[in-house]
Amino acid sequence: MRLAEKDAVQASFESPSRINPFEIPLADKVAFLKEMDGKLDQKGVFQRVSSLTFIRKQIVFLDSEGSQIEKRITEVFAGLEVNGLDEHGETFERKFHLDQHGESRGWESIDQPFFAENAERIVRELNQVLKAEECPKEDRSVILLPGIMYLQTHETIGHALELDRILGYELAFGGRLVCDPERFRQVALTAPRS
Repeated sequence: MRLAEKDAVQASFESPSRINPFEIPLADKVAFLKEMDGKLDQKGVFQRVSSLTFIRKQIVFLDSEGSQIEKRITEVFAGLEVNGLDEHGETFERKFHLDQHGESRGWESIDQPFFAENAERIVRELNQVLKAEECPKEDRSVILLPGIMYLQTHETIGHALELDRILGYELAFGGRLVCDPERFRQVALTAPRS
């Protein structure tokens, strides 16, 4: 089969990274985690987690038209988490994870003061939650804005009426479809026209 004409593309991409995290000595990584752990080791915290994960991947795309595109991607995942118990024994947690939206993916993305600031922030917030008054529990009216109703209609009715489900090709985790092709045809024929 002959597909649409297209030019062969020869290209490469490497994700931005000023400091390769795989070239940082293990001792420096451990020292960073120990420093963060020290900032999390505060009153009110009974469990704390500091983590660093580095991933390097190479993706090569080839097609029969002669295109060859290579991507070399380095990813840095770093996070902090604290857990604490309130006076009733209920567990609460606060987390911070490095947010990467198009920015650098090198060691420099974690080697910044804001990581230490967020360590202090999540401990402070955890202690505020542990001391906070309990939310009142009572029946109340809820007002739903139109956007929520659109979403609810989409999820409960729209997905159930997708053609692949009507024809029996897909089952949702919620159970089987109740609208078979004949029932769908009847509904479609009797629906008011505008």
